[in-house]
Amino acid sequence: ILIVCSSLFSFRGRRHFKVKTKPKFPLRQLLTISFLLFFCFVPRITHEDLLTPDGKLSLFNIHTNELLNISYLNKAGQVDQAAISSISYLLRCPDTNEVHAIDPKLILMLDRVQDYFGKDKTVDIVCGYRSPYYNQLLRSRSEGVARFSYHMKGEAVDIDIPNTSLSEMYHYAWALHQGGVGFYPDKFIHIDIGPVRWW
Repeated sequence: ILIVCSSLFSFRGRRHFKVKTKPKFPLRQLLTISFLLFFCFVPRITHEDLLTPDGKLSLFNIHTNELLNISYLNKAGQVDQAAISSISYLLRCPDTNEVHAIDPKLILMLDRVQDYFGKDKTVDIVCGYRSPYYNQLLRSRSEGVARFSYHMKGEAVDIDIPNTSLSEMYHYAWALHQGGVGFYPDKFIHIDIGPVRWW
């Protein structure tokens, strides 16, 4: 009797404590699906997108309310230094008012984005050049600010285009593969001419 009871208890115990686990969704399949979903929203980049843009920009500094409509390419298709100076002044540090030369490659990338979403639209400049002091100040307030930010070299800009999807702007800038692109929902996108990367 003791042997039978012991066997029954052991059997019932195994039934009671048996845990059924659901099969895990393979990580590889999950990554593949995420990858495909991301690329569904990436615009198709044509050869024309990578050609020299029209050379005209309409920029608005949201901190100073300054508007700049400018043609930065001369008749020979070369970047005009006087125009670069004007753009650099508009994109000066919002905290210290220091002016730093903006890299022409960044201006070309900025122009490509504007041309794609509407040459008649104005690009809002959220942040252009940052002085080392201002960058350090932002770092003390947020962990998301890079120590050696491309903003400090005149090689990065944070932008928004009114009445335009930030998500679409982000995907187009990323698809250009001209540098780094960051997405900050309901705020702006970041573009720079550093290594190709995205976040």
